[in-house]
Amino acid sequence: MVQSLPRSLLRLCSPPFLSPLHRRCFSRIPPQWAKGPGVGGFQPSRAPDPSLKVVRGQLDAMDITTSELGLLPGTAYSHSRVYAMLCYAVGALADSLPTETFVTPTRPSLPSIFHAPRQLFKMHWARIRYHIRDRLSLLIMKWTSPKQHRWFRRTLKVRRGRIAPTAVALHRQMYSALAEGDLDTLRKICADGIYDTFKARIAARPRRQQVHWDVVRYNRRAKVVAHRAGQLPREGSMIVQAVVRIDSWQKLTRYNSTGGLMPGTGEEKSIVEYLVLQKIYQQWKEGDWHVWGTTDGTTIQDVERWADKHLD
Repeated sequence: MVQSLPRSLLRLCSPPFLSPLHRRCFSRIPPQWAKGPGVGGFQPSRAPDPSLKVVRGQLDAMDITTSELGLLPGTAYSHSRVYAMLCYAVGALADSLPTETFVTPTRPSLPSIFHAPRQLFKMHWARIRYHIRDRLSLLIMKWTSPKQHRWFRRTLKVRRGRIAPTAVALHRQMYSALAEGDLDTLRKICADGIYDTFKARIAARPRRQQVHWDVVRYNRRAKVVAHRAGQLPREGSMIVQAVVRIDSWQKLTRYNSTGGLMPGTGEEKSIVEYLVLQKIYQQWKEGDWHVWGTTDGTTIQDVERWADKHLD
């Protein structure tokens, strides 16, 4: 695993079986799943992310690469010839697009078309704008990479169709490893911040307590709701981030030291999670997907707050 930045840049996060940390906006979990230390509560939290300019400056100064950059706060691309040509072709669209990560929410979370049609229009218009921004970032990532044989064949491939199955596999692997206390597996698949959180939770777990976690069934197929890229300071280094919505029924069961079932566990819960994955490229070589944590779907309040901030 690559080295991490100082603690001031780390953002602790955790998926559903952790108690609240620095709240940022993550999966909403029933209160029964958010109790006590260890594998009791499942709600990660995180303070606002630093601007990408600040992170890039510290990366340059420290000459390291981190796995804990958080949700990408804005567009960051090298001002290469390809970038200049692309910006010219789209009328410098990249400079006018929004900078936050828009996470498409579920339909019940959207404003009502009958009671709040104007807010619903705002949400869809924001989704379209952010979608264009995200696609542009991936297009720039691809066309700034070296050519392969012909000009239209590039070193970096987007491979969007592989993201959702990868997210589902990592989701199962991560929560199973957390329940079993398997730190080696968590170290391989998690970013630094969430790994440190899991490690602390496992250490705080009562001795001889057994934990079992399982997905009972999926309510629908996993869906990529955000997918974007940003370039890091070094040549050939960049980060790709994806948010995947996973809607499933899960069961968390805990047993005490005598083998008895602990109260409030063993029941099936319907949970919608937005799993954040990230992949770092170094010297144009593709890294593995790692789990950064979870987040919440974007709300109308988020969109209006972002709009007010851009007017300031």
